[in-house]
Amino acid sequence: MTLPSKSIKALGIEFVTQQFPGVEALEMMPLIEKRFLRIAESYQKLGPVAYMEILGDDIEADLALFLKYTTQNGKPIDIEEFSANDSLAICTLVYDILLFTFGFLLEHPDKYFSPPQDSEQSSLPQSVTKAFQAYSQNPLVYRILTSDVCKVDYYTLHTHCTLEDIYKMNETISLHQFTQAALMKQAAASR
Repeated sequence: MTLPSKSIKALGIEFVTQQFPGVEALEMMPLIEKRFLRIAESYQKLGPVAYMEILGDDIEADLALFLKYTTQNGKPIDIEEFSANDSLAICTLVYDILLFTFGFLLEHPDKYFSPPQDSEQSSLPQSVTKAFQAYSQNPLVYRILTSDVCKVDYYTLHTHCTLEDIYKMNETISLHQFTQAALMKQAAASR
């Protein structure tokens, strides 16, 4: 299985983009929340001009990041081929690319189940808390890889799972843990 891809037409040119691998998309979430999700909300008020805010101060780095999985005629995009007059169209292309990977967050912002937090989390030993703080990846990666519910390996998580897949796995794990804890409490109370 490969990651989903689709054609996007911008600047009168056909581009092909692939969804960002889920783990890579997780790493991008702070940037996406800061720019993309806010811009998507303001689009209804401002129209396409809102897209201009997708790119930050380091435009070349942002374009390299956002266009990483997009090709033109089977080759990586050479942004130098486009003129300054194309900037709105390029931002529109970037928006469409990001919408392909992150759009489900706009469509269903409250869809993903997050159970009530139990007080047990605050009672973790300090060494465990420090270990999680030093962990270099998103905590969802750890949670999914160590779960008995979702049996996926590191390679598959990095190469075949989309961000939406990761969120759905987390939702499944959360529901499973929540129901198991509720059943254990009920059993203990009936003794």
